[in-house]
Amino acid sequence: ELKFLSPYSYMLNPAENVFSKVKASAKRILSDPVGEQTLSGVIQESVGTVSQQDCANYVINMMSKLPMAVAGQPYVN
Repeated sequence: ELKFLSPYSYMLNPAENVFSKVKASAKRILSDPVGEQTLSGVIQESVGTVSQQDCANYVINMMSKLPMAVAGQPYVN
């Protein structure tokens, strides 16, 4: 049986959580006026804040929302 899912379901994309954490870390680093940062350094440091446990949690969270999406229920954050 086929079920309709919207063309893009951000709640079903764990990468959105990763990018959100990286972006928050980069903003935090860039808000500190002390020191000189390079773009590549900020990116590397920010990506380094995403742990293996974070990734596992993002997938678990996505899997918990999957039945709701398949049932056609709207996502409420």
